[in-house]
Amino acid sequence: MSIAMAGCGTRAPVGNGPTSATNDPALSAAADALVPELEARFKETYSGVVLKNADRTMVVYRKPDNALDEFVRARVQAVRVELSDSKISLARMREIRDEVMREREQWSANGIEVNGAGPRSDGSAVEVFTARGAPEEQRAFDERYGEGTISVVPEKPMDATDPTLQTRVSPRG
Repeated sequence: MSIAMAGCGTRAPVGNGPTSATNDPALSAAADALVPELEARFKETYSGVVLKNADRTMVVYRKPDNALDEFVRARVQAVRVELSDSKISLARMREIRDEVMREREQWSANGIEVNGAGPRSDGSAVEVFTARGAPEEQRAFDERYGEGTISVVPEKPMDATDPTLQTRVSPRG
C-alpha cells in the first residue's frame, strides 16, 4: 500500500495490492487516467485505488455513490474493476492527516512522537506513524478524532542520510 506522508513526495492513494513481478502497463494507465478525475469530481465519496497486477484488477474504494460507480464503469474498459465500500473520503482523510501533522508539537508535548501520516488507500482510516505505536497513543487519537478514524502504526523517523532511501517526486507535490 502506498501512503502519502505529509511533507514527502510519494504519490497516493494509488496503492499496490498483491502484485506479480511486473506492473501491468494497462492497469497503471487506467489508474493514472481515472484517479485525477475521481479526486476532482467525487471529493465527498472517492477514497482511493489499489492495483492488483497479478489479476489485472483495479479496486476503487468509495463511499457508496451510484454516480461514481457509473463514471468508473463508463471510463475503464481495458482492465477489471472492483468497486468497494469505504468509510472515509480521500478529501476528508487528507484534512485529518494535515491536522495531525499541524499538531505534531502538541502531540509531542503529550509524549507522542508523530513521524508521519497518510490516508489508507481503502478509505478505512488515516495511518499515523509514531515512534512507539503504543495502545495509549491509539486511545489518545481515538479521543481526539473518533474511534476508528486513526490507525496508529509504529515507525521510527526516517534517517535522511540513509543512502538506501529513494526520493520520488509527486506531480501534485
